[in-house]
Amino acid sequence: MRESVEYLANINVIDDLMLVHQGQKTKDEAFSSVKEKFNDYFKRIQDQDTLIAASNKVIMEHFPAFQKLKQSIAIDPSRQQFFQRIDLALMCQQDLETMLHQGSEFYQRLVEHLTML
Repeated sequence: MRESVEYLANINVIDDLMLVHQGQKTKDEAFSSVKEKFNDYFKRIQDQDTLIAASNKVIMEHFPAFQKLKQSIAIDPSRQQFFQRIDLALMCQQDLETMLHQGSEFYQRLVEHLTML
């Protein structure tokens, strides 16, 4: 996953676009080398996004029961700290899902715009 995000964040097609602009390369030649690898990484990210969404759905389905259980437990500092960590992990999971979804949308729009060139 990290490899995919790093590749997509650092993708550089400017040199190829300049060659297209100068008439030394066709658009298809410029994008064919990058497009296949990009699509592989994009597919991996979509798969991860799907897994995260599914796990988030399960978490949200069980979250009310978790909250009820958390409130019913007597005040114990170690238990409270444990539940705070779980709360933090859930918030991080939701943040990661949001960022991954936004990144996926960004790169999908990027591909659409680059294809239009």
